[in-house]
Amino acid sequence: MAQWRGLPSSLDKRGANNFSGGLDLGQNAFNINDNSSTDEFGWDFEDYPALKVRNGRTSFGASGGAVTRLLINYKSTRMLRAVGTVIQTESSGVWSNLATGLTDTDWSAVNYRDSLIMTNGTDNVKVYNGTTYADLSASAPKGKYVTQHDNRVYILKDRTISYCALGIPTDWTTVDDAGEINMSTPNGELGTAITSFNGYVIGFSMNYYAKLYGKGPDDYELLDGYGNIGCASAKTIQNVNGILYWMDQRGIYSYDGGVPEDISQPIRPYLTNLNVSQIDKCFGGTDDQKYYIGLVTGSNTEPNVLLVYDPRSDRKKWRVQSLITDLRYSTNFNGRWYNGGSSGKTYLMNEGDTDDGLAIPYSVTSRPFDEKYPEAEKEYYEMHMQGEFPSTATLGLSVSTDDQGSSFTGIQYDPISTSNLTQNRNLIVPMDTVALAFWMRYKISGTGRIKIVGVQRYCRIQPVQY
Repeated sequence: MAQWRGLPSSLDKRGANNFSGGLDLGQNAFNINDNSSTDEFGWDFEDYPALKVRNGRTSFGASGGAVTRLLINYKSTRMLRAVGTVIQTESSGVWSNLATGLTDTDWSAVNYRDSLIMTNGTDNVKVYNGTTYADLSASAPKGKYVTQHDNRVYILKDRTISYCALGIPTDWTTVDDAGEINMSTPNGELGTAITSFNGYVIGFSMNYYAKLYGKGPDDYELLDGYGNIGCASAKTIQNVNGILYWMDQRGIYSYDGGVPEDISQPIRPYLTNLNVSQIDKCFGGTDDQKYYIGLVTGSNTEPNVLLVYDPRSDRKKWRVQSLITDLRYSTNFNGRWYNGGSSGKTYLMNEGDTDDGLAIPYSVTSRPFDEKYPEAEKEYYEMHMQGEFPSTATLGLSVSTDDQGSSFTGIQYDPISTSNLTQNRNLIVPMDTVALAFWMRYKISGTGRIKIVGVQRYCRIQPVQY
């Protein structure tokens, strides 16, 4: 016959968390930090370690009316974008056509001296000098990717890195000055990206990278990179305060010139769910402090989730910045982050309290809490929350006694008031809604720019049957 242990008064328990641990999907939910989340969207690192709903985004000028194929700054004076078959320049937020009749495909571009050099792998390589837009040179290779380093322009076509004559981006043929170098990619893979970093050029394929050292044909040396790391999309490459970030099919990397560090373990399920057939549409971005990456997952054909990584030493954590429908190409212009969408719109990111007039949705789910007594049932009877809850926001709280899945029970609770100061709100957990459970997790969701400082939960540990 079953017997029960007595219930010491010390088994009335209080637990607390504040979500400062970021998103952690890299291990079993019972093993993650109490302050980490298991599911979320709508957050960034503003006011860290508090959890605050991200800033919004606003339209920047009129829509281009077609898919954004390029968004880049021309020096510090203006931006340029490719939308469908059209190239447009911007002046004070007004977009004007620069060229038409081009191929509707993604472009790569780089600022070189007083010019912007552009290539897409099909049309002739183009150059823009702030006034005119023209072919760069009949001899320039029609590669898909371009960069510049140490007074030369480099173009990657298939597996070949071509370089112009020193200081002459129109000259790709002069012997012993211009030339080309082939990458030894595995299984004949074609190149996927090229960039310059830390005093050399880096060429990528899907499962390979190589570093090109030297200043010219007299001293060039191409060295294979580490392991089978590659780059799945050139648009994911971003330099954030001297650290290079990018993505391949297996990971997201930070690179300071040594061995690339895979920083993606906490968000691993997003990478295993990538739509590999659309992986070249993934993109990166930066606000000069953090690395943002938009992924195409599941059956989606355009980027549908935007993640953010904060590399600062007291953070090094991930958040889900937003679920997205119209972002695909980033640039940083004069310290501000912009993104162009599949609709042809350009957005100023991290700006304002709404998404172009729409309330910002958010959600965060805690880990399952067993209060260090996983074998005992608990009666959860009380919760408290501190934070800022503007009157324009909405908030809901729900509880689940499962450790995973989407089965949650809503609790009537809405602490919204007109105060913009930090508030404390109390919640009674009714037993007829949340029965005895071995563990509990909770979800907070709604719209608007709330801030959560901390959450506390109270429970009573029940006798254990043996």
